[in-house]
Amino acid sequence: MHRPQRQADSPKLHQTVLFRQGHRLFATRLTHQLPRYVSWHPDPQTIAADAFSLNWATLRGYAFPPFNLIPRTLLKVLKDEATIVLVAPVWQGQTWWPLLLQLAISRPVRQPSALETLRNPVDPTMTHPMFPHLHLAVWLVSSDHTRQSAFRNTLPVFSRPPFASPRTKPMIPRGVDGIAGVIDGKLIQFQRG
Repeated sequence: MHRPQRQADSPKLHQTVLFRQGHRLFATRLTHQLPRYVSWHPDPQTIAADAFSLNWATLRGYAFPPFNLIPRTLLKVLKDEATIVLVAPVWQGQTWWPLLLQLAISRPVRQPSALETLRNPVDPTMTHPMFPHLHLAVWLVSSDHTRQSAFRNTLPVFSRPPFASPRTKPMIPRGVDGIAGVIDGKLIQFQRG
């Protein structure tokens, strides 16, 4: 079975992770950077060969999945009643974005568009084809409704006067350093990494 090519993680990306995780999900022997990791293929150093086959409830996972697996990753967080750190592209138009906002339990950290973050680990001369336009953010996500509610209570209320015409250009750019989105009338803003 063909597996998507993984991008390398940079040490700078790991410095901004909201809390140190014990297990790197969706890793390879070239990208794991944490001693305990889950690989795509059998590997003598890995703890398992498929992240979705594990129960994430007590795993303390850090996930930088292939982008096509983000919806499945978010659903796994719900199913296993888990809390993980997730690295995801800033793509507000994706169908999974509202679920990501719903599961957030802290402000996402927008990462600088760094070349070393998006290098191919097999061939370091190759970078992700969307570089430098691909922006990543680090999210702390959880299925715990109490933690979600506590986080939302810290957020500012999003309001716009009734019948106000939308601006042609937002004052705070969406998704760059500004707004991640609105959930339950609360504004989620990115913080810089």
